[in-house]
Amino acid sequence: MGSAVDRVWKLHGDGRSVQPGAVVKPNERLNMPLMLGLGGQHILAMFGATALVPVLTGFPVTTTIFW
Repeated sequence: MGSAVDRVWKLHGDGRSVQPGAVVKPNERLNMPLMLGLGGQHILAMFGATALVPVLTGFPVTTTIFW
C-alpha cells in the first residue's frame, strides 16, 4: 500500500532526473527531496513577486495579495 502522494501522483521516470526534451506532466512528480527543493524555490519566487516588489515600489502589499 503506497502513501497518499503515490495515489495522487505517479513517479516520473526514475524520479531523480528528467531527460532532455521530456516534460513532467501535471499528474507526475519527482522524488521528494527534489519536490521540496522546487517548492522552496516557488515560495521564494512568489514572496518576491507578492511582497518584495510592492515594498520596493511603494505599492501596498495587501493590494497585491487581494488583487
